[in-house]
Amino acid sequence: MSQVRSPFLGSFAADIGEGGVSRPAGAFLMPERSTMADISAALLDPELGFLRFTVRRLTYRLSQGVASATHTDYPAEGCIHPGTPEMAQLLPEEEKRRDFIAVYTSFPLSLGTNSGGAAWKAADRILYGGKAWKLVRLRDWSQFGYYQGLAALSDESADRGTGVGG
Repeated sequence: MSQVRSPFLGSFAADIGEGGVSRPAGAFLMPERSTMADISAALLDPELGFLRFTVRRLTYRLSQGVASATHTDYPAEGCIHPGTPEMAQLLPEEEKRRDFIAVYTSFPLSLGTNSGGAAWKAADRILYGGKAWKLVRLRDWSQFGYYQGLAALSDESADRGTGVGG
């Protein structure tokens, strides 16, 4: 009997069987890896809404009490769809009244970082349809080839998109 760690089941005692297949004590056989397919190829299908867009990554720096922003634009591709009422339930309360989109891409999106220092990164902006959309929810499905994000319409225009406000 060995202690095994699974991202889906947590830690459990298991018998390690033939071919590396693990079996929780008294349970059915489980493969070592998930059998979900890599769906990143579907993100390139025009029938599913494939398009190219820009991801704007904002960096803020605090100097003498004044925050200044710089940004870097990255080309990305994937599928963007209008958000559904069901998806709206997943948004933070302050974003539920805004228009929003669902983004499916192989590009590694980010909700930003803040280590408490004089510099921080804001949530990514998705530049699409002449508008800037602020990423407000992210699901990292990179093990299956994609990231799923919900982005709310931002007050920033897509051409400048670097106003302070994280």
